[in-house]
Amino acid sequence: MYYALKGRSEYRGYPLLLFSTAQGGGSDQPHTHDFIEIALVRRGYVTHCVYGRDDIVSRETLMRGDLFIIPPGISHQFQNKQDIKLYTMAFLPELLTAEEMKILRALPVFSKLGSHAWQETPRIHLLPLEFAKMESLLQKVMSELSSPRDREVHYLLAKSLVIEYLIAIGTHDAERWSRAPEDADRMILQAISEMERHPEKKWLLADLARRYGMCSSGFGRKFREVTGISPLKYCRLLRLEQVREELLTTGTAVETLAEKYGFTDSNHLIKLFKKRYGMTPLAFRRTI
Repeated sequence: MYYALKGRSEYRGYPLLLFSTAQGGGSDQPHTHDFIEIALVRRGYVTHCVYGRDDIVSRETLMRGDLFIIPPGISHQFQNKQDIKLYTMAFLPELLTAEEMKILRALPVFSKLGSHAWQETPRIHLLPLEFAKMESLLQKVMSELSSPRDREVHYLLAKSLVIEYLIAIGTHDAERWSRAPEDADRMILQAISEMERHPEKKWLLADLARRYGMCSSGFGRKFREVTGISPLKYCRLLRLEQVREELLTTGTAVETLAEKYGFTDSNHLIKLFKKRYGMTPLAFRRTI
């Protein structure tokens, strides 16, 4: 099955489309397309399969916050869909100038875009606040594309927002998750969703394991199978993200933030923050 962007009923003469719909129909079958697809899972779970010449080369269970990229000509499909809904951006390479595409391909995530060497597609997991910011960008793009007036102006605004979105993806500094197993444990996915809905809680491994009917070691092992990192490290990432947001939006002292988000002390927070973001909290605040 093959899809052409210009063959879609929504096509209005501009090489960019953006959807927020449940996946169904053709997505259930292996298919290719002539556009670059960047999809962000906004709800539910799904198994995403990417095909090589003769067989599946990648099979991943995706959940809310997962973002993946499919270049033109790559065969893929969705299986085992559970209340899945995506933001799907589809654009032709002609949307960007040759210089813009060159800059995009210089970013690690997009380095093999358009190359036959592309095998397993990049997959990034966005933490809750990162997801909210990306979602806001996508909603602005949809608003510009749907405007009935001054289409050229709104198309230009939409393109500038898309470029901002692509750069944010390409320079994303969160750890990539490991290749998820074919049948990810649904209880682990539920645990991750709960942790992300309430990142302010001080999650403990024993409490999480007990909540989902597992021993601590079993829960930790299954969690690492899906994410590539331990539950405690993931909790720490959530807390650092909250600290980063407070540094952007409030004048709260670093010592207070360390206590609020469960760090041993301010020195502990400063050390972990610098390791993740490349600068101390105070230096980050001064960049605002």
